[in-house]
Amino acid sequence: MCPYVKASVNRFGVALLLTAVACTGVAETTTTLEAGEAEPDRFVAELSAAGVEAEQVETFSTEPVGGQGHLLCVDDQEVRVYLFANDEEAAAAAARIDPDDPSNLGDAIVEWAGNPRFWQRGPMLVLYLGEDRATAALITGVLGQPFAQGKGPGRGLPGLPGRCTNP
Repeated sequence: MCPYVKASVNRFGVALLLTAVACTGVAETTTTLEAGEAEPDRFVAELSAAGVEAEQVETFSTEPVGGQGHLLCVDDQEVRVYLFANDEEAAAAAARIDPDDPSNLGDAIVEWAGNPRFWQRGPMLVLYLGEDRATAALITGVLGQPFAQGKGPGRGLPGLPGRCTNP
């Protein structure tokens, strides 16, 4: 009988389990995300790999969307990540967002300061309110087409200078 070698690696918050079968040289790798906690780190790593500066800078209140809020700076643009416990909770939150007018969230009307675009991947919703086409294209390149997108500027007033811009 062949001996097994097991190793656990944690990089970018992703738990990896490597099992190697010593006598056959066959290796199997399985990636698991622990309740979505790794998703923002994975997203940041993918954005960084695309050649931009990306980092998590703080958390924010997520009402009325829900989940846990993680603010990312992607170069000088703010990108908001809403992280849920699982894919189903994220899908339920996404289903409340009007795909043609993301200002309508279920029974709530949100006055976004910008043109809202939402993407979803697994337990994560991503919101970008900015007007930088390169940033929107970068997010789309990583996550695919947005599932909800406004048709112009948001209903709210322009926002204050963001946390990601240099004074």
